[in-house]
Amino acid sequence: MNDLIAGDQYRFPVLNQHNQSNISVQGETATIEFRMVVEVGTAVVRARQTHCITLMSDQGHILPADVLTTSENRVLLALRDTVMQHQDYALISMVPTHAR
Repeated sequence: MNDLIAGDQYRFPVLNQHNQSNISVQGETATIEFRMVVEVGTAVVRARQTHCITLMSDQGHILPADVLTTSENRVLLALRDTVMQHQDYALISMVPTHAR
């Protein structure tokens, strides 16, 4: 999490509904179900919520998100709102999950 610094700028790709994943967070445990074709069953990853962050666009759009870490130490970002197209977002807040 040392890579996230207040003021950092991010731009997110616009995804269609078919490429988005289902993410459910209960406490600090998250389950991510990827919407992709697999040979058998579904692609599911278990992760731990480590931080809650807030991003804001130049236009003032607030974008809350959860930072999730998998058992393989892969970091995923679960956005809680729709990203505005062609907008840069700045990190304005980062709170560890256990501090909430």
